[in-house]
Amino acid sequence: MCHVLIIEDEALIALDLQDVLSGAGATSFDFAETQADAVAAARLRRPDVITSDVMLREGTGPNAVADIQSEMGPLPVIFIT
Repeated sequence: MCHVLIIEDEALIALDLQDVLSGAGATSFDFAETQADAVAAARLRRPDVITSDVMLREGTGPNAVADIQSEMGPLPVIFIT
C-alpha cells in the first residue's frame, strides 16, 4: 500500500497525476491546493511519497515539503512544474 500526497492547485493536473500514480501502484491519495492544506493533510496521514507543484495559489510546494519534512523527516518527493 502506498499513500501519495499530491500538492497541486490545478484540479485536472492533480487528477491526471492520480491516474498515472494509480497505474504505478499507489493505492491512496490526499490532495492539497495550498501550502497550509498540504501540511495539514500530511499531519492527518503520513504520505509515503509526495508530488508537488512549485508555485501554488497560496504558498509554495517547496515550502510545504520543507515544513512536512521538518516534522516527519525525509520523504521521497517529486517536484512537478
